[in-house]
Amino acid sequence: MALSFRQSEILDIARLEGRVMVDDLAQKFDVTLQTIRRDLSELADMGHLDRVHGGACATDRGRQPWV
Repeated sequence: MALSFRQSEILDIARLEGRVMVDDLAQKFDVTLQTIRRDLSELADMGHLDRVHGGACATDRGRQPWV
């Protein structure tokens, strides 16, 4: 499955900040909380993120070498 633009942006934020929160992402992208939860679940299923309560964290596999 190809990543959407929003999912790519979510990954970039997670890699830079280490963690993303559902509420913040929904506001940033002007979408529903459910849309962000679905994006995070899909990214977690692909191994890009680890889901945590209220958001997700970058996986060790997904982190940039300098982070």
